Amino acid sequence: MMVDPSLLPERDSYRLMISAFVPRPIAFVSTRSLAGINNCAPFSYSMGVSSRPMVLALSVGERDGRPKDTARNILDTREFVVNMVTEAMAEKMNVASGDYAPHISEFEEAGLTPVPSDAVRPPRIAESPVNFECRLVRASRSRTTRSSSAKPSDSTWTTRC
Repeated sequence: MMVDPSLLPERDSYRLMISAFVPRPIAFVSTRSLAGINNCAPFSYSMGVSSRPMVLALSVGERDGRPKDTARNILDTREFVVNMVTEAMAEKMNVASGDYAPHISEFEEAGLTPVPSDAVRPPRIAESPVNFECRLVRASRSRTTRSSSAKPSDSTWTTRC
């Protein structure tokens, strides 16, 4: 089947991408805002880039034309934790994926346990068996050219852990 991505609605394009590249781990990212609010949210697009140095890439979309809390927190603090998700914590991860105001902690809403990290200020998720404490190396924005009103789209974060 041939698909012209420029003709796909954004939702269909997303569904095609997440169903074509499987299996893929969910990056459950924890951050801390400048105001000290702990945030966690799952992201479908992430990958290991290199093992020496350890580098991860993460794609964080926008919501209603504005950066998600995760993106804002990473840009503000340059620190975050990528937590791997297990089946046992999947429901809590789904709760954390909701659209909460910036002053609301998804840790509390989802009943997740924040534990201090060793190398960064944002907490790890205690329920996760694998946690990568990361510092932002580079952030780049991709742009869509589907219409004459090109607007920023997803941001890709390159991080060193």
